[in-house]
Order: sequence, then C-alpha cells, then structure tokens
Amino acid sequence: MQRLVEGLEALKAKDLEKAEAIFAEVVEMAPGLGAGHNNLGMTILQRTQDLEKAGQLFSEAIAKDPRLYDAYLNLGSVLMSQGRMDEARDTWMKATQLQPARPEAFHNLGIHFSTHSQYAQAKSMFERSLQLDPSNTDEYLRLAMVYSELSEYYPALANFLQVLVRNPGHFESRLAVAEIYRRMGRYPTALYELQQLHEIFPEDVGLLVRAGLIFVETNQIPEALAVFSRALELDPEHRDVLEVLAVIHEGQGENDKALELYQRLALLDPDSEFCREAIERLQPLISQ
Repeated sequence: MQRLVEGLEALKAKDLEKAEAIFAEVVEMAPGLGAGHNNLGMTILQRTQDLEKAGQLFSEAIAKDPRLYDAYLNLGSVLMSQGRMDEARDTWMKATQLQPARPEAFHNLGIHFSTHSQYAQAKSMFERSLQLDPSNTDEYLRLAMVYSELSEYYPALANFLQVLVRNPGHFESRLAVAEIYRRMGRYPTALYELQQLHEIFPEDVGLLVRAGLIFVETNQIPEALAVFSRALELDPEHRDVLEVLAVIHEGQGENDKALELYQRLALLDPDSEFCREAIERLQPLISQ
C-alpha cells in the first residue's frame, strides 16, 4: 500500500518521527498487515530504543505473518539486547528455516555462538553466511577468528588472507596472520609479518613486544634484547617490557642491569611479590 511505501521512504531519509506516524497509521488501517507492525517496531527502536515496545511489535508482526523473515531478525536482535540469548538464538534459527538462502540470520547466529565460545557452531554459521554472500569481507574476518580459536590454522590463514586481499592495510588481520605463523612454529614468517607492520607503525610497542617474545622463544637473546630495549625507549613504563628485560639480563648474569629494571618495575607495582623477591635475590649479589 502507498502509505507503507511512504513510511519506508521516510525511514530511509532518517525522518523517524514522520516514519513512526505513517507506520502507526498503517497499523491502524491494516491491523492484519505484519509489515506495518515490523516497520513501526524498527522505527521506534531507532527513535527511542524502547526494546520492550519494539519487541512487542515484532512479535505481533510474526503473529500476523508467520513467514515475515525480517521480523524474526529484528525480534532476535531485541531479545539479544535484553539478555534473552536462548530465545534470540531460537528466533534466528526459525528465520534460517524460513529463508535458507538469505545470510543475515546465519550471520547473527555466528555472532551468538562465538560470543558464547561455541566455536564449532559459530564456524558452521559463518561458513553458511559466506556461501550466501561471498562479498562480505567482515565475515571472512569473523570466520578466520573462529578457525583460530579452534586451532584450525590453515583455514584461519586462508580467511585472514581473503581479508588482506580486499584490504591490504587491515592491521588486525595481518597481526593475526603473524600470530598464527608463530603458533605453527613458522617463526621467520611471523617475524616478517610483524616487520611489515612495524614499517607502517614504527612506534607501536605491541608489535615490538610480539617480535621480542618470538626471539626469546627461539633463544635469540641478542635480538630480543635489542627489540625490547627499543620498546622501552618508546614506553619507559611498559611493565611487560621491563619484566622481560629484567629476566633476560638476570639470565645473562647482568645483575646490576636486572636490579635496576626490577626496581623500576617495583615503583610501578609496589605490591608485586615477584619484584620484591627479585630485588631481595639480587641486592646481596651486587653488594659482594
């Protein structure tokens, strides 16, 4: 009907008051039209964030038209916002049965399952979502993160690389690729990826820490010292950097340098039992 179209145009133009008035009129004129209730609920949700009222309208839309896919999507989102997770999941499951060729409900279920650390189920949902919409770059990222949680490293890499093909500068994906290579024991490749990022973000201490830890893990102590020393120049109060440097210097028998670093760390964390024990251990050695 014409008024429904006018309401949708107002909603698209972000004229929410006008859209709400039109959809309220549609609901009054055609109370059996599920789309009217659904669109009124969407408008109220955007205008006032009234979850209770919007949820009621979405439920009414489904009651009027049990095959109204968008109403199930919207109701599921409201239920999730209300903390009613199981009901949200069940609502989206019904949506997948109604429209198995549309990706939105599968996407929402993937988010739901990954939020609850149910990664195998999340993987299945994101895979289906991508089958239906292969152009969704963000979905490749979500699926890659799920694969990574499942320690399925090769599929994780493949999906992170799909993101990088579409967006070569995507920091999070390149960082994740470096971490996966590290977990796989492919340390030179991991360091290469970190170096690529470091050239773009030369003052990112986190990148230096990751590279330094790889050098420690592979017993390349001089390289680790150089990287962590540079990190400390950039952030003199970085606790992890201070701690790792102190441990390395102590392991090298450089007790005076280690003690200085433990003391600096103790100033930042006066309650640290670790620092107290280290200082007590080293002070007698230096005074000898």
